[in-house]
Amino acid sequence: MSYQYVKPKVFTNCCIDNCDRLFEVPTYKAIGNNLCPNHNAIRRKHKIPISTFMDLMNTPHCGICGATNVKFVLDHDHDTNSVREKLCYRCNSLLGQALDDKKILQAAIEYLERHE
Repeated sequence: MSYQYVKPKVFTNCCIDNCDRLFEVPTYKAIGNNLCPNHNAIRRKHKIPISTFMDLMNTPHCGICGATNVKFVLDHDHDTNSVREKLCYRCNSLLGQALDDKKILQAAIEYLERHE
């Protein structure tokens, strides 16, 4: 009877705060600054170094409203694809609905002030 060696699987958590994804890593890779496949895909899409991405994602609050413990997204400029900051889903949607146009956002502020 012959026995076949099976490599042990190594699992780790994503190094981004509040990310509870557990994923398999190759045994030759150092465990420490590992990003889950989802966060790594976002980082690669925007061509951000790991350290910069981790700093952005580990910021504990939204860059606009200051919310914590909510779903966050990485906001970026759609024209240049440059990353701006981490925002909560609500604030990111607000910017998207306003087409990132300062005039529209200012008009919305003036509208709210008129109807206080």
